[in-house]
Amino acid sequence: MTNLLDVVITRSDVAACFVRVGLTWPDHSWIVAGLDLLMPQDHTTVVQTTRGWRSFNFDAFISDLHESTLLSEPPTDVDYLFDCYHRTLETLVDLHAPLKTVQVRADHTARWFDAECKPVKRETRKLERRHRKYGTTVNRLAWREQLSRQRKTVPEKAEGILSNANTKANWSKVKALMSPPVVANASPFSADDCAKHFVDKVAKIRASTANAPPPVITLRLVSSVLSSFHAVTVKEVTDLLAKLPGKHCCLDPAPTWLVKKAAADLAPVLSLLCNALKSSRLPES
Repeated sequence: MTNLLDVVITRSDVAACFVRVGLTWPDHSWIVAGLDLLMPQDHTTVVQTTRGWRSFNFDAFISDLHESTLLSEPPTDVDYLFDCYHRTLETLVDLHAPLKTVQVRADHTARWFDAECKPVKRETRKLERRHRKYGTTVNRLAWREQLSRQRKTVPEKAEGILSNANTKANWSKVKALMSPPVVANASPFSADDCAKHFVDKVAKIRASTANAPPPVITLRLVSSVLSSFHAVTVKEVTDLLAKLPGKHCCLDPAPTWLVKKAAADLAPVLSLLCNALKSSRLPES
């Protein structure tokens, strides 16, 4: 290492693009080197099943809903009524927003995408959805301005990641950028394992209490009894739908936001479903 005072040391798989020696001081010269620090991204392709809600025609959906048996001639039997509601909404949703399989590439978040960048991107996507929904000039301009703000914020974060004069902090950032992303270990337990655990647990409890004596139930008098329900009105259903959060699960025949949007047409049917339970019998579904 004699006479090698000013050097650039890199890893064997990270070659220097260029090396330039600057002005010479009494003992040293400053060196400028270019390094290709771009690491291959660990892209994860996820196959998802989704619906084309962007091309969904709400007016056509409502038109077919009015022509269905659910609205024109709803069944009077509890089982048939609930089955008709589920089957009608499920069929119309499949017709106007059919399921499709798409591949989504899940990229790892960049190191400079911090807590300040996240709300900026969230606001951009919110304004974009509003623009695509209403299509007005005001919404389009608001979305474009926010998009310009996002395109300015993220590069500034990327350029300023090494602007700190703290050498130790800079090296930690460079090391994080040069290191491949670490994938967290997945849980060794699957959903079936979790379900089997609780099924076995219930089976053990039933086996241990199979020979237990029956419980002693003491009857007591009450001052008032609940003998009937008040009929649910269409207005009550409409008010409840307005307060209902937009979340739903895969068991629902239609997403909650669609039911809320079609409240004027579905509220009478939902009131029938509620009032049909006065027969003291729940449908099998």
